[in-house]
Amino acid sequence: MNSWYIEESEFDPKKLHSRETVYTIGNGYFGTRGTFEEGYPEATPGTLLHGVFDNIPIGKEELANAPDWLTINCVCRSGLPGIMMVCVPVQSGFTM
Repeated sequence: MNSWYIEESEFDPKKLHSRETVYTIGNGYFGTRGTFEEGYPEATPGTLLHGVFDNIPIGKEELANAPDWLTINCVCRSGLPGIMMVCVPVQSGFTM
């Protein structure tokens, strides 16, 4: 048995949020929820940063959601005198 191997044989929309938690990946500094790369209507994508918390007066502190970096496209074009780099959110409809 390989304890690092996780397999899901069928998709169940009712278990989507618990599966996103199971498939979360991180490196100790930040983590990204395991959502579909191409998106899904009920998905809750997010990025969590080490040591950054929401201060909620009516509840306990919890990790704060940072912007979802998976929806950012970076386009590099060479130009004179150097290289220009443009990063924009995918949903902005930006075209070059």
